[in-house]
Amino acid sequence: MRKMVFEILGIVMVLASVVFFFYSVQFLSERDYIAAILQIFVGFAMVRSGIELTRMALLSDRDS
Repeated sequence: MRKMVFEILGIVMVLASVVFFFYSVQFLSERDYIAAILQIFVGFAMVRSGIELTRMALLSDRDS
């Protein structure tokens, strides 16, 4: 059960980061560079968190 929750949350976070990257491109097209940079940082943080959650899913699968 824990493995499935970690996998789902990890995939959702990686997909949500794609949305943040999309909005950062929109901010760049509007020449709002500060907002775009902040969105990019949030996107990278979400990708990293999603990868860590999927890694936890793999490790919890190995332990059981």
